[in-house]
Amino acid sequence: MQGPWWHLPGGLIEQDEPPSRACQREIREELGLELPPGPLFVVGWNPPRRPGSRAQFTFVFDMGVHVADDLAERIRLQHNELLNWQWLRPHQARTLLHPDIADRLDHAHATRPSAAYHEATPQPGPEPQR
Repeated sequence: MQGPWWHLPGGLIEQDEPPSRACQREIREELGLELPPGPLFVVGWNPPRRPGSRAQFTFVFDMGVHVADDLAERIRLQHNELLNWQWLRPHQARTLLHPDIADRLDHAHATRPSAAYHEATPQPGPEPQR
């Protein structure tokens, strides 16, 4: 939760980390699950809200179909990351999620992946100048 809103698992993408790997890492860190992400459903964009801030992008991946009870038994919350979790149908989740996230979930639920998604192979960058 952030304020009154619930969020989907996620976080910052680390240097040289592709979005799909960041998704898998965040699921592992927050829920204790090892789930490889499937196709990319939505890329969301939020403009900078204050001078000096940056735009934010959200990547929503298809995480597959799972047996809820099987996953529930394996979830291990990282309490420094999350306070609680619950299974909800999309229409139920919409009432708890931050409006930006709810809109992205609605879009992902209503459409099929519609863009080509390609992750570049990370290349070593130049040495920092001292």
